[in-house]
Amino acid sequence: MGISLRELTGRLESARQSGVRALEFMLTESEGISLLVQRGKVVCQEPVTEERLKVRCWVDGGGTGTAAGSVKRLDQLVAAALVAAGKAPANAFAAPVGRLDGSSGGLGIDDRRYSRLTTADKMDVVVAAERSARSTDRRLITGDFEYEDRRSRRVLINSKGAVWEEWDTIYHANGIVRSGAGDLKISSGVDGRTFAGVASMPYGTVLGARMSALLKKGPTISGPIPVLLPPLATGRLVARLGEEFHPRQLAEKKTFFSRSSDGPLVDKRLHLIDDGRLVGALMTRGFDDRGVPAVPLTLLCEG
Repeated sequence: MGISLRELTGRLESARQSGVRALEFMLTESEGISLLVQRGKVVCQEPVTEERLKVRCWVDGGGTGTAAGSVKRLDQLVAAALVAAGKAPANAFAAPVGRLDGSSGGLGIDDRRYSRLTTADKMDVVVAAERSARSTDRRLITGDFEYEDRRSRRVLINSKGAVWEEWDTIYHANGIVRSGAGDLKISSGVDGRTFAGVASMPYGTVLGARMSALLKKGPTISGPIPVLLPPLATGRLVARLGEEFHPRQLAEKKTFFSRSSDGPLVDKRLHLIDDGRLVGALMTRGFDDRGVPAVPLTLLCEG
């Protein structure tokens, strides 16, 4: 990655001389690769890089300012945050955190194999998945099979002595399969924190088998029938519901789980709800999140 923790700490100490009462840097860096496979061949290979530095400063009088951008513009970001703090309303209690223990619920899982993986290793995974899906049934046509990985580094330091650095990896693979007539299309994939977790999942074979099952002929169905949602469908439903749970939506009572009367809190057709009002909520990372208001996340569970 780019700037070292030692250098970033030195830049923090230098920036404190610009007249700020307190200062905080939050740096996020990521690098990886993106692959696209069509009909057994890699047709696109691109590097994936991201970088973002967020600067927060506090000035005498209680004003707080924020600026974000590339770490190469660190001095300009500090100056912009200082200007914003001078215009912000005073808050005598505003200050950076003075303690920073790692959260046990964080997602900072770093795959130790990442640096030893070659591009050929990654190509083999996605090419094999595409070929296995195509060989499941001759009536199937495979579409784009994608692979992407990234290793990210997050650093949080401030003038009160908090120093935290963590690394994590994430892998994503996805494929599309169509019927020969083109009237059906399904997609599926796998996400994981380790390469072995993604490489060992036969998602191409499973995807082909799902489409092959849809093409089978069966008896005509009419009238109401009970439906049991498989984990794949339930997972997508829960993920979609999770997007609606953030403080603004909850405060405005725009979610369908919000109590609008003295009646039941949720629809009687729901089997079970689980109170998710725990520290961390949906997007927990590895940093200390004590004192941060939790976002209540309610999940649908099997009855």
